[in-house]
Amino acid sequence: MQGGPELEQFLRADTLAAQLAEILHAQLSSDLILVIDDAHELAAASPSARLVEALCRHAPPRLHLVISGRREPPFQIERLRGQGQLLEIDGGQLAFSVAEVAELVERQLGHDAGDLAAEIHRIAGGWPAAVRLAIEALKSSPPETWSTVFAGLDKPSAPLFSYLAEEVFARHPEPVRALVSKLALFERFTPELCEAIGIEGSRSMLGALTREGLFVERGQDGSLTLRPLIRDYALESLPVPEPVAQNLRSTAGTWLAANGSAADAIQVLLSAETWDQLANVVSSEGARLLAAGQIAPVLRACHAIPAGLRTAEIEQLEGEAQQIQGDWSAAMTCFQRAAAGRMSLPAHLAWRIGLIHYLRGEHNEALAVYQRGVDDRSGEPMEMALLLAWTSTVHWIRGDVEPCRELAVRALAAANSCGDHRALAAAHTVMAMLAALDGDRRANDAHYLLALRAAEEASDVLQLVRIRTNRGSHFLEEGSYAEALQELDVAVRLAELTSFASFLALSLSNRGETKLRMGRIDDALTDLEASRLRYRQIDSDMVAYPLTLIGEIYSERGNLAQARVMLEEGLEIAEQSGDVQGVVPALACLSMVVAGEDPERARALADRAVSYGTGMAYVIALLAAGWVAAAGGDGARARAMAAEAENVARSRHDRPGLADALALAAVTADNARVTTRRLEEAAAIWREVGNPLGEAKVELVLASIDRGAGSAAMRRKAEHQLEALGVRAHQSGNVAAGLLAFLSPHDRVAVRLQSLGGFSVFRDGELVRISEWQSKRARELLKLLIARRGRPAPRGYLMETLWPGEDSERVANRLSVALTTVRGVLDPQRRFSPEHFLSADKDAVALNLDAVDIDVERFLSATDDGLDCLRRGDVARGLPALSSATVLYAGDFLEENPYDDWAVSLREEARAAYVAALRLLARHANDPDAAVTHLLRILETDRYDEQAHVGLVRALADAGRHGEAHRHYLNYRRAMDELGVEPAPFPGSRGGKPPGSDRAASAFSQP
Repeated sequence: MQGGPELEQFLRADTLAAQLAEILHAQLSSDLILVIDDAHELAAASPSARLVEALCRHAPPRLHLVISGRREPPFQIERLRGQGQLLEIDGGQLAFSVAEVAELVERQLGHDAGDLAAEIHRIAGGWPAAVRLAIEALKSSPPETWSTVFAGLDKPSAPLFSYLAEEVFARHPEPVRALVSKLALFERFTPELCEAIGIEGSRSMLGALTREGLFVERGQDGSLTLRPLIRDYALESLPVPEPVAQNLRSTAGTWLAANGSAADAIQVLLSAETWDQLANVVSSEGARLLAAGQIAPVLRACHAIPAGLRTAEIEQLEGEAQQIQGDWSAAMTCFQRAAAGRMSLPAHLAWRIGLIHYLRGEHNEALAVYQRGVDDRSGEPMEMALLLAWTSTVHWIRGDVEPCRELAVRALAAANSCGDHRALAAAHTVMAMLAALDGDRRANDAHYLLALRAAEEASDVLQLVRIRTNRGSHFLEEGSYAEALQELDVAVRLAELTSFASFLALSLSNRGETKLRMGRIDDALTDLEASRLRYRQIDSDMVAYPLTLIGEIYSERGNLAQARVMLEEGLEIAEQSGDVQGVVPALACLSMVVAGEDPERARALADRAVSYGTGMAYVIALLAAGWVAAAGGDGARARAMAAEAENVARSRHDRPGLADALALAAVTADNARVTTRRLEEAAAIWREVGNPLGEAKVELVLASIDRGAGSAAMRRKAEHQLEALGVRAHQSGNVAAGLLAFLSPHDRVAVRLQSLGGFSVFRDGELVRISEWQSKRARELLKLLIARRGRPAPRGYLMETLWPGEDSERVANRLSVALTTVRGVLDPQRRFSPEHFLSADKDAVALNLDAVDIDVERFLSATDDGLDCLRRGDVARGLPALSSATVLYAGDFLEENPYDDWAVSLREEARAAYVAALRLLARHANDPDAAVTHLLRILETDRYDEQAHVGLVRALADAGRHGEAHRHYLNYRRAMDELGVEPAPFPGSRGGKPPGSDRAASAFSQP
């Protein structure tokens, strides 16, 4: 699906269906049958059809759906049918039989049916509505004339239903016929509306017609409608003169608008084409309709109003409606028409235009627009308070503390003066953000509580999402992860049910970070990838936030090359948009990622992060500078940074920052007792806040420095804990950033080559720095030889691959130089013979696999061993072997060479082995939660793996995590949509169905 309003409405339909199914899954204690009639009225590829389809596919075991229509549903049903999830009932099955017609004739006419029932059945085809009309047509005629009544009913010159309707109309008095002809002008009506438009005696006639049940039916909301066949007949055969119809509609529109039914008034006035009256209703009621979520009628009205009647107020209303629908370009066009080219803007228009720029991450543009409205002296206090609050927010993003403070104080004063809840919510929100910059957690919390209360009073969903997202960040920074997750779950759900794409992406990003801190790395990556996708769809620079966090996840897993790619992209975007809150974390994380290979660049990056001052990410910046200094051997600077970070973290009640500062102080301390004590303090904090990742890291370091009895077992335990979280602890010190970079590997082989995820070379356990490589071609040569898996590579092939299209004689010398460079990097001290690592003759070059340790070779060997054990039925040895093998897989083979053909074969082989191992581990998992982890990792590798998607949903359902099951099923459906494949229905739990839950999940009928 493409972006824009259509996508937003489809996503909202998907989310609503998923949440309905989730609620039903949890609440239904007995079977429920839901019948959706007249499904043929659903337009194909419409949000309504999407909602019905989603509900069919998400249906939990106790929900039985029956969809009835004259045609098949406007979405694919082949897989539902093929898997027995679909009970099809066609029109023949729903039609009355001759016997049923005969029974109805006897009840209605009090006459022995005889051949009459067969004749009615023949003419009406058994369709219930037609049978009923035929019987009604006979009621006013004596039995001896019935044969005449039937004569010619099925001839082309006398259409069946029109004739029958006319016969039924004929036996009603003229006032009833006149009433029905006027009511046909309206889709819905009430007795009060009929009296308002001057139809005398309408209340008593409507009462009689409603009791009769043939002409009029009552809706669930108490309104009345004409039955479709009757209305169609009346419009065609009993038309009201156009001047009369125009007057009736105009009068009805005025009455509806005055009596709180503005949406119905708009519909009536659209049909009347009374544009001036329509413009008045939109101007007076449009804002209330938008606040109530009735976007569609406002848009229809605005589109219909001629240009000459479109005031700035109407342009603004349409802009707000388009903005809510997610069509920011159309919204901006409307707002700009309302601005009419003026340089200075009214406050109400300035903050709305600026908000679009802000939500796109265009902070400089937003600030420029806001400035055009700050001098509006005639603006309403409420609008001015909103403008000041949003302007202050942009300064907060940019790190401009004093302008942020001045404007926030003014915004709060303006909001208090007018008492408007919406303005108060915005003002208290920015005051809370300012308190966070100051490190005043108490004020931060107090302002957010006031903002939340005001937003709830105003029913301002956008600000509710924003406030709960920000409160989630507040709890996250303090290490209160359970509270953060609770707030962010609510924020995500609210954002999903609206079209606030930017805040949905932000809440997903914050929730992903919370899950990361809780050690739920795989779940975190799912949220962060969803956030990145949503930001990309709306082309927002705020995509820098999930990019940075995804980079951190890769860093935790040891895939430093992919981490660097993500972090550099996030940093570039944040810098371009002037987002200091995004720049500092990206700088900090990137500095630690490159510290091993490029210490000079790492220090420069960390110094830049610290230079931004004492903002919200100050502790993160200090810690990054400390870890980089420690990695570079500058213990004094590392200790100084650790001490400052500890002081700031304590003052801000930043428990995660404090734990990390204690760990940094520990590994740089001169006293072993101090090291142990501070590590134990850090572990206690991580345990207290519920971060198993941080705790296991510290426990691993403690075990590695403890030489006493049981230390080896403690290290293995910590390694297993980290590996279960997806962190390759057994190679810490080789592929880690931060604390784990200070661990020594178990074995110090002469040369270790890392190629999964990224490319690195280690000599005796030490990472080879970038500065030691004199040639990029030499690095590429070594990569290419790894991809050959020990097979000799002809010199001609190497030259053509590394220097394509160049003269072979000219590049022969370059190849020799590259070979010399590789040998110098692998063995700079020349401890081994020149042929020890690389063998070369005049024809070919090969890498000696016996002399080097290569991660992809170890991974494939371990995977093969595990699979062989399972083939022999040795599950006890096979599953642990596969589990250990998957930990080795840090990412695709040479991810930094995605377009080189020579890397494809080994990349695909390794990926296939990884997915096969994960699939088997999921299949043999002892509990659903373990299966979930393996299946999430498959989907991280291939988001279109249908088997993994369905297995994941089933595992979550088996674990009783029904909300997550439906949310992941929604991800699966969207992935299948992209491929044009009909998704499988929601899988039932394998834990046993509730009594009576055997079902045909949905039933579609075509009467």
